[in-house]
Amino acid sequence: MDNTGWMFTVSCAVPLLFDHHLDSYAKDLFSKPIFGMKEIHLDESHINPNDLPQGKLRYIKAFNPNTRLEPKEKPISLRNLRKFKILQPIANIIDKSKTRSVPLPDFTVYPQGTKSQELNPRNLPFQLLRILFWPRGYAIKKESNLSPFLRVVRKDKDGMIFDNPAMEAVIDFKWEYARSHFLRHALLFVCFALLFAVLTGALKNSFVVNNVRANANNEENVHIRAFVKLLIFTFYYLGYYLLASEIVQFYHEGWRRYISVYNFFDLASIIMPLAAYTVTWVRESRGTVPINQVQQSTVAMSFTILVLWIEMFLLLRYFAVTGNFIYIIINIVRNVWPFIAFMGIVVLAHGHAMYLLLREPEKIGLEPDGTQFDLQDNNGIKTGTIHQTFDLNKATDNYFANFAQSVVAVYFWINGRWDQLQQWNFWPVSVLSLIASVILVIIMQNMLIAFMSGVFDEAKSEGRLAVLKYRSDLIAEYEILEKPFGDTKGNPRHIFYLGNINKLTKWLRKCEEYWKLRESSTKEKFYDYNKYYDDNNDKDNEPSKEGWDITGLDVDVYDKKNIKSMNRKSRIEFYSSWSTSTADSDENIETSQKSSTNKKVNFKNDDLSETTNVISPMIEDASSIQSEIVSLKDSIKTIEGSIGERLNLLEGRLAEMLNVLNKLAAGTGNV
Repeated sequence: MDNTGWMFTVSCAVPLLFDHHLDSYAKDLFSKPIFGMKEIHLDESHINPNDLPQGKLRYIKAFNPNTRLEPKEKPISLRNLRKFKILQPIANIIDKSKTRSVPLPDFTVYPQGTKSQELNPRNLPFQLLRILFWPRGYAIKKESNLSPFLRVVRKDKDGMIFDNPAMEAVIDFKWEYARSHFLRHALLFVCFALLFAVLTGALKNSFVVNNVRANANNEENVHIRAFVKLLIFTFYYLGYYLLASEIVQFYHEGWRRYISVYNFFDLASIIMPLAAYTVTWVRESRGTVPINQVQQSTVAMSFTILVLWIEMFLLLRYFAVTGNFIYIIINIVRNVWPFIAFMGIVVLAHGHAMYLLLREPEKIGLEPDGTQFDLQDNNGIKTGTIHQTFDLNKATDNYFANFAQSVVAVYFWINGRWDQLQQWNFWPVSVLSLIASVILVIIMQNMLIAFMSGVFDEAKSEGRLAVLKYRSDLIAEYEILEKPFGDTKGNPRHIFYLGNINKLTKWLRKCEEYWKLRESSTKEKFYDYNKYYDDNNDKDNEPSKEGWDITGLDVDVYDKKNIKSMNRKSRIEFYSSWSTSTADSDENIETSQKSSTNKKVNFKNDDLSETTNVISPMIEDASSIQSEIVSLKDSIKTIEGSIGERLNLLEGRLAEMLNVLNKLAAGTGNV
């Protein structure tokens, strides 16, 4: 496709596919080769020299072409680079990068009527001051005012449109400024987490904590007290600002779009540190803290630190390598949890059985076998004996005296911990443990490993697409935020990019395989009417060799070959329904023309069976097939007779018109 200017209509239509839940058509559209083959001829002077090497090293590198006039002193071009032998390999590398464009004009352009964000110097100080107290809101609140790209990103939950170079180029073009927004937010969170660790003593061995906590309540050291208050104020301010950002996002997105694993940890990583430090601070301000409250605060802080680390780990999902790992982990948990839940039921069943068997062993006359130790002096003479005793009502001596502890003990059998089983010389214990070892350890554990291996391979192949999905979600959030300095990046009508030709070739092969699979799966759902119908009636005995072009790579061929053949069947059905009424309405036509109704149509057995399949593919009974053939013959005879009669009548009327015209012409000549 040489000219893609008309595809701005496709840019407007793509969001409608997702609005009407036609995701499969969008998948077919973005699997077209045009999304990786649209090359353009752009002079090297219009490309930033720093972008050229990245176009080879990276899969996709989007860039803004230089539209300014070039100075008289031209920069070094590829031709000049080849003059230097040292730089020859670099020139060869650059030559392998092809310049391409996204074949969707206006894909990132907002519709007319959407107010653009521009720099307003007068309101800039007030806007910056307001941002200090409350996070930025959303400038665009209606989805209809978004660009087609943002509408597609918000609707595409599975990320099916990102598996093509053109969409990756759009994301790469928009990612630069969205990345700056993400880094600012990540920096605020890192500072918030560090302040929590410093104020709560999580960094107990650091010099800052030792000095701060030792002199925090010292009235003589004014500087330390002021510094501690500054840290506390900054901690609460950052916590308030991060929490307010989540509130603004929640009100804009709604609870349906907001609820996710990532937003859950975003909220938990803010609320838990604020609550844990506030409770600890209030308790310490009252004086001596009881032991049980210290224990509660310690437990709360340990879980809070864990959540903070998980949140910092999840923030790395926007980068290529770490984002791939995060997606693999989350995808494994998402797909494996039903099997883990089923495995947990088996553990619960064995734990319950062990609890009922050993919760009160003294009632069934069962005593555990303790270990016996002999004491000896330096000369090896036995001086005493130590016998191990058990308190069977405590979970420390008898795991199965408590139901919850019994389930936990059975779970650890999976890891090879068979604690407190050797001390029970009782055959039911041996039977239950043997059954558990076969089911849990040998069967289910290996099933889990095999299942996780398959999920891992699948997630690994989709890791790059997952990173693009993460980035696109962040871009969609950043694009509609208020921008005090205006939208400096802009939304150009055309986006250009450099692509690695080797990787693009692999993508084209992937598209070819997709369409081959699509063709093989779709052919089974349609009937090839071309091989049952012949326009010229010159090859009645040979079925048509033309097949269906399901791939859709050539729209013109598809229309001519497939849609036309469907119209043929429609005409046959129309004639068969129209012929009866037509024969009844033409009773006054001359009897000399009725001879045309005696025409016969010769059908071979193969043709009859094939034509029958066209009219009614679902007929299976032999008698029904025969009656269908007879009905078809009668319909064709009626059609031929009716058409012949009408043609004869039309011929007579035309002859009368010619006679009248000849008379008029003769009369005009006489005058």
